[in-house]
Amino acid sequence: MAGLEITFENGAFVISVDSGDARPVTYRQRVTVPSGDMVSSLFNVEKLFADEEARFLRFGDYRVWMETRPNDDDSVYLDFVDGWHGKSPTVVRKERVCAELLSAARAYRDWVQENDQIDHPCHCLELSVGINDAAQRLRLHREYGSQERYEPTMTTEQLETLARHQCGGEPIQEYMRQTDALKPFVRDLTTRDDDELVSECYENLLGRYEEYARPTAEVLAETLSEQPDERAREGLIIAFWSFEALQLQVLAGLKHIPNEEVIEATADLLGTNARESDAHERCLAAVDLLESVDIDAHLDESADSMVERHLSRAARQAADPELQERLKTVYETL
Repeated sequence: MAGLEITFENGAFVISVDSGDARPVTYRQRVTVPSGDMVSSLFNVEKLFADEEARFLRFGDYRVWMETRPNDDDSVYLDFVDGWHGKSPTVVRKERVCAELLSAARAYRDWVQENDQIDHPCHCLELSVGINDAAQRLRLHREYGSQERYEPTMTTEQLETLARHQCGGEPIQEYMRQTDALKPFVRDLTTRDDDELVSECYENLLGRYEEYARPTAEVLAETLSEQPDERAREGLIIAFWSFEALQLQVLAGLKHIPNEEVIEATADLLGTNARESDAHERCLAAVDLLESVDIDAHLDESADSMVERHLSRAARQAADPELQERLKTVYETL
């Protein structure tokens, strides 16, 4: 087996491979923060242990890739690829490849945290999650020789960073698709006392990426019926206007924390979509919300007039008899 060493020193990654048959092959690459290469390398460890071809760090002014190809259960062929042409592949243990990547990644993360963390919180998050993930895969390989017990995880601190800074890079979004960690985090948010933090997390999780907004809205649709949390209102309203596909879940949550803005948004949905067959479910959910609240108690005179116009139009245009009848009933209460 060839020897392999990957280090991070003086702002650069350095790799050295010693096959024992010739002089060691050494490459160096100075790093610009954020280093997407290191993040993708950490998440590509999955391919290393799945016996798939994988590319990791680049060196030599980013012209040369470190690449691995399957050999056997414990080792891979490691090569440096310039374009499509490999150089001289050597056999290296999978464990050694992963361990050296982790060592370099930890040194790089520490360097970023010391120098640029304020400017790159999401990059630091990607590194931390990738390091934890690769370390878990290495441990499973050492202890069991397989990845059958693998389970993607994120800590509460990592989830809080993701929520506060709207971290949505492709590696993190892809990782989040594999875990249900966001739902317990949102449930925990409803119990916290820090209003500013909680409101910020709700708004960021619900307002930008549907990948995060969906599980957040689903949890709130369940929890707000038992424990209304007005801190979630602004985030849910943002999601209402941002993600049409989530309006059912959003309305289920907003039903328990109504105010003027909620009622206006709900009436607008009905006035705009009552005639549309593909919006039938959303319109029924909207009527359900309006039936459950004292509309006049939440509206001033100008808002009341606008809601009346929306509901009048919706009642005239609704194609479904049940929806039309319910809309008329709501309208008559104004």
